[in-house]
Amino acid sequence: MSKPSQSRIKKIIVTQGDPLGIGPEIFIKSLDEIQKKHADFLIFWFGNEDVLLKNIDVVKSKKLFSKISLKEINQINEKKHDFLLVEDPSFKELPIGKSVANIILKSIEAVESLQDSALVTAPINKYRLQDSGLNCEGHTELLRDYFKNERTTLLMLNEKMRVALVTNHIPLNSVSKEISIDKIISTYESLEKFLIESLKIKNPKIAMCGVNPHCGENNLFGKEETEVLIPAVNKIKETFKKSTIIGPLPADTAFYQAMNVPYDGIIAQYHDQGLVPIKTIDFWGAVNITLGIPIIRTSVDHGTAETLHLQGVADSRSMENAIRWALKLIS
Repeated sequence: MSKPSQSRIKKIIVTQGDPLGIGPEIFIKSLDEIQKKHADFLIFWFGNEDVLLKNIDVVKSKKLFSKISLKEINQINEKKHDFLLVEDPSFKELPIGKSVANIILKSIEAVESLQDSALVTAPINKYRLQDSGLNCEGHTELLRDYFKNERTTLLMLNEKMRVALVTNHIPLNSVSKEISIDKIISTYESLEKFLIESLKIKNPKIAMCGVNPHCGENNLFGKEETEVLIPAVNKIKETFKKSTIIGPLPADTAFYQAMNVPYDGIIAQYHDQGLVPIKTIDFWGAVNITLGIPIIRTSVDHGTAETLHLQGVADSRSMENAIRWALKLIS
């Protein structure tokens, strides 16, 4: 088999994440498994060298890297080391949230400038991110604001299930007023496009969860189903002819059905409704993908795990899968 041309070599940019979390450690650990199966790609790590070296020392890694500046990224088309460290003075700014935000923003700019590239983000502390001055709750919302696209969708998937969220990082008592016909339709549109164009699934079947117990039980437990969800489903049936929507379904049985019925995707109305089942089924296999933006972005499905910082015991499987999916999605 001939090797791909240098101009077509895939490029993965991985962010540091929060320096007080496990992001750097799981990145270093993930390289062994990823590079066994995927040889022909470049991997750039955006972050602070001091943070990187501390984690390399903890895991006793023998991986080799070279340092480059942001300006040199577009000049690299040949793999000479295990990965490349990309540094910038803004990556050391204090408070921590500011440097974390700078790393994310510069990595987005880099992916935009590179062909055949994808972004993989390590976990961040969402509270510390507020110190950056950015008014966003996490990566998905930061990407939404950066690309000025209110239709950005959080998708979580593993080998057994694909779940898209109508609402993301908001309080539970805000869910009802945040759900709308337009948000449900845009979530459906993003998920359908991903299933058809990225996963090459013809005529996908997509199930949608209700928001109330028993889907409201004829308005006994809430009116969102009759006032918002069912009208949204009817509009989807009228508009989207390349897929089939099923629902709204009671959420307490929808995920059980999904394990036995060949649904290609599920729409959940709020964060824990969708992510508790998929993480319970296969936590380490789950990957977060942002839909509705012009770049490929994947991420781990977990947080910073700061109690494990620099202990050398963090599990890297979700990072490995995030990188695998990034490589897979680069066309």
